[in-house]
Amino acid sequence: MIRRAAAFLCLLVSDGSSFGLRAGETKNIVDQDARGPATTDQQSMLALIQAPQAEVLGLTIVSGDQWRDEEVAHTLRMLELTNHPEIKVYPGAIFPLINSKEEIARWSKLYGKVRYQGAWTKNGTGKFVREVHGPYEMPELPEGNPTLKAEAEDAAHFIIRMVHKYPHEVTIYAGGPMTNIAPGTEPGSQGGGTGAGIGSDGRKYCTGSFRWRGRRKIGGSLISGGTRRRCISCCGRRGRRLR
Repeated sequence: MIRRAAAFLCLLVSDGSSFGLRAGETKNIVDQDARGPATTDQQSMLALIQAPQAEVLGLTIVSGDQWRDEEVAHTLRMLELTNHPEIKVYPGAIFPLINSKEEIARWSKLYGKVRYQGAWTKNGTGKFVREVHGPYEMPELPEGNPTLKAEAEDAAHFIIRMVHKYPHEVTIYAGGPMTNIAPGTEPGSQGGGTGAGIGSDGRKYCTGSFRWRGRRKIGGSLISGGTRRRCISCCGRRGRRLR
């Protein structure tokens, strides 16, 4: 995750023109399933926040490795500990649009057990690994609970508002499932074609993963109409154009 964030930063610096950007004009939204504490998810957000060439408009959080509310809390606490209280956090989708525990069970019967299931995964317990809990339960955080609060506006409306406020200037780093981004493609949302670009990771996600299918299709729909998109590989190579 941190390597993909570094690759994304390199792309902004070396190939910003591919997104229609000029030097010093990189407005970014970081969309992440922000598992914590101190994971690569959190580090990738911090790398972008601290990068002088990237202005972070906000962090949008989506369920993925953990449930959304727990990830939001970890993110707020990270911002406190790193002295970045000015960065706003916007809660996003709690559940996948397509996938479900029932679908994973059906898939497992047909093709074999799916070992990793994101927030549904039973990994055992430990200091930093808690027992699986419900989507609306909030465990105590090992790093301490935050005093900062998340914004009342949801992630999807924030993303749409920003791409309209800064037409063709906003680049989205999509580090998690694209469930927050998908509503911008719905008829009447007027989100399509207004972003500068989208950087996503180059891995393929199995059907049983918490990350829902149709990821690339949604990304292409959101930024259609001539907007550029890049797929950031985890090895840090230059991103390839998504078709």
